[in-house]
Amino acid sequence: MNINSIPQYQPTFNRKPKNFLLKNKVQIASMLESGASVKDVATRFNTDVQAIYRFLRISNINPPQKQKKEHSSIVNNILFANIRLFIDKNLSIEAISKMTKCTVKEINAWLTDNENKVKSLLRLEMFKSGMSPKEVAKSCGITLERAFQVKRGFQGENLLASGEHEKMVADIQNDIRAGVSTKEIAKKYKLSESSIYRYKRKGGITEEDIYPVRKFQMISLIREGLGIREMSRQLGVSEEVVKRAVRKYDLKGMMREIREKIEDMILEDSQNGVFLETLAHKYGYSKRAISYKINRAKERLEKKKISNQ
Repeated sequence: MNINSIPQYQPTFNRKPKNFLLKNKVQIASMLESGASVKDVATRFNTDVQAIYRFLRISNINPPQKQKKEHSSIVNNILFANIRLFIDKNLSIEAISKMTKCTVKEINAWLTDNENKVKSLLRLEMFKSGMSPKEVAKSCGITLERAFQVKRGFQGENLLASGEHEKMVADIQNDIRAGVSTKEIAKKYKLSESSIYRYKRKGGITEEDIYPVRKFQMISLIREGLGIREMSRQLGVSEEVVKRAVRKYDLKGMMREIREKIEDMILEDSQNGVFLETLAHKYGYSKRAISYKINRAKERLEKKKISNQ
């Protein structure tokens, strides 16, 4: 079969020739300068708006920009002052227009032009009125996480406005120097632990500043018979920090002595016929820990006997 014998498809476009708009370039430019819109130009030359925009782009002619109608400062001030009215879902735009003496058209235009600003102000006003983050999220159609972000921002603005922010930071830094754990400080000031660490870095507080205070805390915990893991939980720090402090202040020997005393006491009680449950309740350990300590005390006594012989 001869390919050349197949009739080729020739599409027909209802389009003006390429040089149609170029011929009328001066007239189009004069129309745009006189204030005519692109739509008016397209209607005048019987073509579509996209063709005019394409022609303007090729010819390096700037299309006319849409100018936003500026609302009067009086309307802006009235509506921003009565922003709380928009929180009430039962109030319609017509009711708000009667109360503010602004037309419905002006209110709709103001809401469209200041959409983001109005949304943020409404959320803040909701928190000021005592609404919870869950209620704000449901009312505004946002996530609960976003509502909490808005609330934190609102609380931060209030603190900055009242001058309490610097005082709060100073109190947090004093608590850190006093050896209070990060978890307790975060819970006290209703902040995240990362925020507490940030204030710690800003104050230039290092572990060397906290060690003297932490030493006395650790000594009291060691006397209670707590180990590394329990002390790290009580102090709200990592186990590595506790180990470092133990090495720095030579508390390892003290820990061993107190642990051995407790183990000997537990062994003595068990030999007197006290049950594991009673021992666990008395010393604050699990049954498994009590049996482990009894075995360790027995091994240590056997080693002493062997060494004495």
